[in-house]
Amino acid sequence: MVSVWIEFSQFTENSKRLQRKLSPTQISECALLLTRIGEHQKAYEMLDLLLDESASSGEEATVHPRGFARQWAMAELFEDALRRKDTYGAATCLHIMSLTANRAKLEPLANRILERCNVNPEQAKIIQGFIRLRPQ
Repeated sequence: MVSVWIEFSQFTENSKRLQRKLSPTQISECALLLTRIGEHQKAYEMLDLLLDESASSGEEATVHPRGFARQWAMAELFEDALRRKDTYGAATCLHIMSLTANRAKLEPLANRILERCNVNPEQAKIIQGFIRLRPQ
């Protein structure tokens, strides 16, 4: 089902009238569905669409530029990444959540990444710097 939605979001030229762009809500919910069936790699590939500017702008955009990912879905994806000690997954979720959250809400999440995942000193600096740059 997720593959069909992705296919419909990528139609161009003569099939343009059939194109249906993915919303951030759909992407977050589909990513959650994919993690529940064990497709973690595909889930984070979908979430990367929310962070890819070219996916939401231009002629070949596949993501609707308005709206936000569901917070409850992102929270569950974040917890799943922490359980699996997946630094990339947790950081991706943190980045997406930063689009709608302030620094005060993000700091505890960043600290949990630093505590639960295998983060090297460079990664820790990047995560801490990212949080410091968020609005209060």
